[in-house]
Amino acid sequence: MLVEELHMVFWKKNLLKKMAMIILILACLAIGSAIGQEEEAIIERIKPLPPVNPCKTVKCAAGTQCVLHDAVCRAPPCNPIPTCEPVGCSRCPGKN
Repeated sequence: MLVEELHMVFWKKNLLKKMAMIILILACLAIGSAIGQEEEAIIERIKPLPPVNPCKTVKCAAGTQCVLHDAVCRAPPCNPIPTCEPVGCSRCPGKN
C-alpha cells in the first residue's frame, strides 16, 4: 500500500511539473505573438512623410519669389535649394 501511495504522490508531482511547463510554454507563445502583433501595428503606422516644398520655409521680400535650384551633392537625396529672385527676371536661371 505504501509503495502505491508513494507512486501516486510521485506521479502527481510529475504531472504538476509537466502542467507548469505547458502553461509556461503557452504563456511564452502568447506573449511572443502579442509582441509580433505590436511590431506589425507600429510598422504599419510608420509611413514616409510627403515631400515638403522648401519654398514653404522661405519668406521672400516684395517683388521677389521663391525659386528652387537643383543642388549638386555627393550622395542622394539632393534637395533643391530655395532662393528669392525678382519676379519676371529673364536673367535668372530658375523658373519664374
